[in-house]
Amino acid sequence: MAKDQLSQSLVKVYAAILQYLSKAKRYYDRNTAKRMGMAILQTAESNVKKYLDKISVEEANVDSCKHLMEAEVRLNLKDRLQRLQALLCQLENPINRSATQLTDLHDSFRKSERLELFQWLSTIPHITHHKTIGNDWMASSGQWLVRNKEFIIWRKSSVSSVLWSHGIPVSGKTKLVFSVIQHLHSESNSSLAPAPIAYFYCTRNTAEPQRADPDEIMRSILKQLSSSKPDLSGREPTAKEYRTRKKKLSSKNANLRN
Repeated sequence: MAKDQLSQSLVKVYAAILQYLSKAKRYYDRNTAKRMGMAILQTAESNVKKYLDKISVEEANVDSCKHLMEAEVRLNLKDRLQRLQALLCQLENPINRSATQLTDLHDSFRKSERLELFQWLSTIPHITHHKTIGNDWMASSGQWLVRNKEFIIWRKSSVSSVLWSHGIPVSGKTKLVFSVIQHLHSESNSSLAPAPIAYFYCTRNTAEPQRADPDEIMRSILKQLSSSKPDLSGREPTAKEYRTRKKKLSSKNANLRN
């Protein structure tokens, strides 16, 4: 440990300083004649330099250990911050979802009113469309996509982003979307506080013009985000808008959706 090395280096430098002071005291405690006699054998400057050099070496070791300990502290602090950030990211989504679920508890709609709300939002049977797409789908299909590096990065991203899949007609894009939705549903079923999932299968079929209408697409997505199941409460912002529009109806012929 850098801390232990620094402690040992400090002890050594203090020992070198004390040794120098002890030698100096013993030298000056002698009388003048003895000091002159010693000077003939060894000059005072060379004797002093030997101890000062030792002190300098130990000081350099102290500085080296100090820098090493500072680097170790910074590394440990960075590691702790990264772990804390990861923990906060893990807690953020469940907390937000729990807060959303708490607002659901305050919803005063009865079951019939909830169904009326959802019908007001959208009548497009998105679940039926999803099941139809999956009629000839194999359970192992599309696994290469959900294991793809770019998909995993997009899935774990904490910011809003788009993963764009493009290709020629009848190349299997719809089946890949079905695979992704199934994967997200599987994740959701194993989570205590699952994130809402919304999807929409567009089509250019003239028999179903609503499936190419941007307004209807957004209504369907809003319906799905308002409540994950028909028997659960609609979220308050949507319910509040529905109540407001309902109160403004002036006649039976008025259109609640306008």
